[in-house]
Amino acid sequence: MDDRITAGYLFTNSAAEAKPNPNMSIVLRVSQNSPALSSLAKWFDAQLLAEYKRIVEPTAVPSRPLLDLYVVTEAEIAQRAGLAALIGSTHTQLLLLWERAS
Repeated sequence: MDDRITAGYLFTNSAAEAKPNPNMSIVLRVSQNSPALSSLAKWFDAQLLAEYKRIVEPTAVPSRPLLDLYVVTEAEIAQRAGLAALIGSTHTQLLLLWERAS
């Protein structure tokens, strides 16, 4: 895994939870953004689609990626900018999926 990734969080949108939706939203906390993270996101989406087809619907061809991957940097978190403001928010809880050991 890219050593710039320090944590991964599952983001749930309460409006989206009201209807069945196979999409997942993940927020990756990174020390610094890089083009390699975009490739990693595409790889994860391909793996998720393969498992979705295997488990749920073999003929599924989604019109958009199943995985919404958002990358936030430590600098954005410090500035509470955009989606980075969700990390540590008391209003919207992110589920910590993984965190790099110190």
